[in-house]
Amino acid sequence: MVNDVNGPFGRWYPLHSDLAQGLWVALLLVTGLGALRARAPSRDVLLVGLTVLGIAVFTLLFQGRSRYLLTFVPLVAAWGAMVRHRPARWPALTRRVGRSSRSAAAPL
Repeated sequence: MVNDVNGPFGRWYPLHSDLAQGLWVALLLVTGLGALRARAPSRDVLLVGLTVLGIAVFTLLFQGRSRYLLTFVPLVAAWGAMVRHRPARWPALTRRVGRSSRSAAAPL
């Protein structure tokens, strides 16, 4: 089963590869477009952006393989979250509990 998905000759490997590549391109597009649309980026956003650019240039010049950039995906994802123009609205996680619904049951 694992070789069907992750093995280079597996049955589902092309789909796995295409989904991973598509997700990576989408992350880079969202991050890049968010960085370009930012009106007045803060110093932190600029610093993380410069760090990502420096890592990419160093890795591609001196190590010659783009696969080594995979270890920096969390940094790119954090930068993408930092440059996002409008933050997502999270639904309220609290709920109101009425007095009548409380019982003497064992505590959780």
